[in-house]
Amino acid sequence: MQRMIGLLLLSLGTGIAAVFGAWLPGGDSADHRARMEAQAHLDMATRVDKDLKKTTDESARKQLTALAGKVGPMAPKGADGKPLAAPRGADGVSMWAGEAGLPFGLGVLLVIIGVVLARRGISAEAAANHTDSATSGTATGPLLEQLVTETAGLCAQYTDKDELPDLMAVRTDVERVQQQIVSPLVEGRGQISQEYGVAAYAEVFVPFSAAERLLNRAWSASVDEYVDEIAPCLVKASASAQQALAAYQLVSKQAS
Repeated sequence: MQRMIGLLLLSLGTGIAAVFGAWLPGGDSADHRARMEAQAHLDMATRVDKDLKKTTDESARKQLTALAGKVGPMAPKGADGKPLAAPRGADGVSMWAGEAGLPFGLGVLLVIIGVVLARRGISAEAAANHTDSATSGTATGPLLEQLVTETAGLCAQYTDKDELPDLMAVRTDVERVQQQIVSPLVEGRGQISQEYGVAAYAEVFVPFSAAERLLNRAWSASVDEYVDEIAPCLVKASASAQQALAAYQLVSKQAS
């Protein structure tokens, strides 16, 4: 939530700062237009004066002199009737600060607050995720031990060659192992790679994945009534679970 609020304030502040940062002093007011006209006249008078100094042609000088006479008296007047000077750089900044400085500053402030809140929110979420992952990683060992125990129990119960297994019971027991043990292990497996590295992750979860697939095959065999496939799948699943547990114990011992 804190991260979302921070991002919202960041976006809002950026928009406000962008709008008022590009604000034109005076906007469409009469004084603003008059000042712009004053600047145009000043630029024209400056060019005429430069041309007069450069030219030596008497006819051209007369034309420029006449033009200078027209440009000179055309200084615009404001609403109070007083002549308006052409806006200078410092004057433009002062006008902008008076008209748009406050909302622009508010936008910048919102940007700063948004950045701070967003960073705090991201840090809090990262800390929470780390705590959750650490909890999942701590449970990996006990869950693998349960997987070994449960798969061994399934083998003892449903691999008797002299007696056909109860297909409904097989399906129910395998589903229980999948939901209570396999699914939590799958959800927390990322912590293994974070704490011990990718190589350790592969050593543990390659045999675990094999056990998971074999349990799925045993479940499918019970559904499709392929009785002969159930026992081999359970036996191999138990062996793979033992390999995964042994690999995890070795990785944990080496890390400590």
